[in-house]
Amino acid sequence: MAEYNAAAVVSAPSNLKRYDVVQSVLTNKTLLHMMFVYQDGFFGDLMPRVEEWKAMHREFSDYLLPPRYAAILGTSSKLKVSGGFDLGINWLGRDPRFLLHISILEDDLPLVKRWLACCGRRYLTPRAMDCAARYGRLNIVKYFHSQQFPCTNQAMICAACYGHADVLYFLHNNRSEGCTSEAIDYAAEHGHLAIIQFLHTHRREGCTYAAMNVAAKNGHLDVVDFLHRNRAEGCSEDAMDFAALNGHMHVLEYLHAERTEGCTIYAMNNAAARGHFNVVRFLDSHRTEGCTTYAMDEAAKNGHVDVVEYLHTHRSEGCTEKALEEATRRGHLSVVKFLVTHRNEGDIKHAKSVAEQLGQYAILKYLCSLEM
Repeated sequence: MAEYNAAAVVSAPSNLKRYDVVQSVLTNKTLLHMMFVYQDGFFGDLMPRVEEWKAMHREFSDYLLPPRYAAILGTSSKLKVSGGFDLGINWLGRDPRFLLHISILEDDLPLVKRWLACCGRRYLTPRAMDCAARYGRLNIVKYFHSQQFPCTNQAMICAACYGHADVLYFLHNNRSEGCTSEAIDYAAEHGHLAIIQFLHTHRREGCTYAAMNVAAKNGHLDVVDFLHRNRAEGCSEDAMDFAALNGHMHVLEYLHAERTEGCTIYAMNNAAARGHFNVVRFLDSHRTEGCTTYAMDEAAKNGHVDVVEYLHTHRSEGCTEKALEEATRRGHLSVVKFLVTHRNEGDIKHAKSVAEQLGQYAILKYLCSLEM
């Protein structure tokens, strides 16, 4: 700050009254500037935003946003942002950095500059540029970079995770924070093949076996194939287990043909539970891991009668009394009929009691007809 220059200040005559002294001070730009730099607060044009933020209802880390944010975030069901996860500010408490970070999310560079002019670096942390990278706000990232503001390796990781290739390229070419193996791992999870190819070619952080696992989980066969052909990290049994869980038959077939990690009993168990008939049939025909009674129990519970029939015909694990009970509880009459006709694990008397208690009258009528 420049030193106070007494000569630059027009001294008030000694005979001025106190009012005149005050007036002379308040009309002197040099003195006013020296006083105002010590004042806290926000610019007047920003106060509506400040009041809006103070009035926002909070649930743990979540801020419930006003309806005007629907145009930015989508439907009203999404009018909620997590301070910690979505904005990169404190999880607990009402963090004033919200005001800057929500402006970043809105992609409002003039407003971002206004907050910085108002508050300086008081609320600026490396998480601000990380937030801009997460939401693909390239202009804001470039501005922060031009001001020599800091970021962390989360900036590049988030850009990779959410598919913002332009931001990723800029950070790679202009920043030194770099990234970690999480960049490819997260890009693989979301199927961003071009970003994975870029990171593989231009970076040295690599990835972990989790990359292929989560790519398989989400059905990104092109990513699985690229990682298999170009990376050495491989995968684990989770890859096939996850692919089976989510019914990604094309990925399952690829992993079976190209990889040696195999799967576990959870593959058929979870495929059966979710009704992925083709996956169950493939695993039964091509793999040796098998399943447990959980497979038929959960298939029955969720009403997948075709899976129940297949497991009964082709597998020997059977089920438990839970199969009939849960099928009854959830009103799956076709499953109940099959189990009563072909299996002997269930307790029909108990099933009748459950049906009566829960108002499953079609099943109750069927079970009572067996005694006639």
